[in-house]
Amino acid sequence: AVERKQSSLSEWLSPEDKEAVSEEAKAGLEAARLHIERLAADHARQVLRRLANVVTPEALEHLRSELEGALGEQADQMGAEHARVKEEAERVLEAARARVLQMEELRAATQKEVEKQVNSVKNFAADVAHAETEVQRVSEAVATAAANEETLSPDDALEAAKLCDEAVESVKRALDAAQEQGHQL
Repeated sequence: AVERKQSSLSEWLSPEDKEAVSEEAKAGLEAARLHIERLAADHARQVLRRLANVVTPEALEHLRSELEGALGEQADQMGAEHARVKEEAERVLEAARARVLQMEELRAATQKEVEKQVNSVKNFAADVAHAETEVQRVSEAVATAAANEETLSPDDALEAAKLCDEAVESVKRALDAAQEQGHQL
């Protein structure tokens, strides 16, 4: 039997070739390491992009938690990128918090304005109802005076005229108030 001598690759390569292969392997490993770091950092940055558009406290809390998870899970794989991504995350998170606070203030101001408008409408409706009541009262006073015209004493006629004048003034005030409320709406 012929003995086969096992030879290694290093026996076939010259020292220069060995050095070149070693350098290529190191470069390949470094490229793979950098690629893994980028992928890990990209995962965290995807969460950051979603966080950049958040405007509700609930979404902020959910994404903050997701970001912490991504930064924690990927920290070892990010290598040198970890510090930069973490710094970027802090900036984006602070900006998102500011946006959420601004949105909450805007919502509160909008709610306050809506309540103010609702109250104005209610006041307007009350003024209109009051004016309608006064108009009804004047109509009744005029009808009563007209029906009793022949039997009214001069004092009763004067009293009926005063009631009509008061009712007319009351209607004018109610209409002015209602009209003012209408302009505020």
